[in-house]
Amino acid sequence: VHNLGYLSGGRTGSLEMLTLCDEMIGWISKMANGVTVNTDTLALEVIQRAAHNNDYLTDPHTQARFLTENWYPDLSERSDAEAWQNAGGLDMQARVKQKLRDILD
Repeated sequence: VHNLGYLSGGRTGSLEMLTLCDEMIGWISKMANGVTVNTDTLALEVIQRAAHNNDYLTDPHTQARFLTENWYPDLSERSDAEAWQNAGGLDMQARVKQKLRDILD
């Protein structure tokens, strides 16, 4: 990865674009690492337990891996429109500028 934050063929740069590129690289990095498939990640014992109680989300195995196996963006909006509006309704440009201010402060 190179030329992060550069625009117009490298004739200009943008801290906002650099901040947005960081978000994209986070997602690409998670995808490029692929999915590990082994006995632990297949979690057949969790599936068997869930078959009896119809709940795998509260299983300790799931809880232990939930935050590390998912990628959570800093800038991209994941909530529905109503929740987004209730949280201030900031568009991507505003979220990028806010994150950049937070980094520089």
